[in-house]
Amino acid sequence: MPLPHGRTESIRAMGTIAAPLLGGFSLAATATLVTAEQPPPLTGWALVALVAAAVGFVFCVQFTAAGLGYAATPEERLAWFPAAATDAELMARLERVQAMDADLENRYIHRARLTYRVALVAFLAGIMLICIPDSLDWPRITAAGLAGAALAVELVWLAANALGRYPQWLLPSYRTPDPKEAPDRK
Repeated sequence: MPLPHGRTESIRAMGTIAAPLLGGFSLAATATLVTAEQPPPLTGWALVALVAAAVGFVFCVQFTAAGLGYAATPEERLAWFPAAATDAELMARLERVQAMDADLENRYIHRARLTYRVALVAFLAGIMLICIPDSLDWPRITAAGLAGAALAVELVWLAANALGRYPQWLLPSYRTPDPKEAPDRK
């Protein structure tokens, strides 16, 4: 049983809502920078970051769609082949296909998460670069600082995922994924 139980829905939200939305913002910001009469001082690097973000979000959508194509549940598979409930050979074949599909799903979803993470870092960097002023401008400095703080938190999140060490202040989780040790919900 895969944990967390809502994994497929969280992947669906990432690849069909968050990535397209942020990709659209990246493209809109890119178009605004390219056509600005007085662009911010670090426009060139902001464009690089925002275009990288847009491309990453597009790939995330594609990898998510491909991965979700292999995400059929055992119940769905049995509904498609009801004879498997009484045919051991057909059931064994369905289980083999499901195992192969699960492997492909995981590979595509890994790519979707990777492209989303890279795109989000690039997006936050682009936002920060847009906000950096060429002279003392406290509102823009504050905005750049907020974007930089968001970028730092995202980098901590990525490092935590890579190391498997989750700071509870940022990423609360179970100490153990064993459902037998979960508290009763009575």
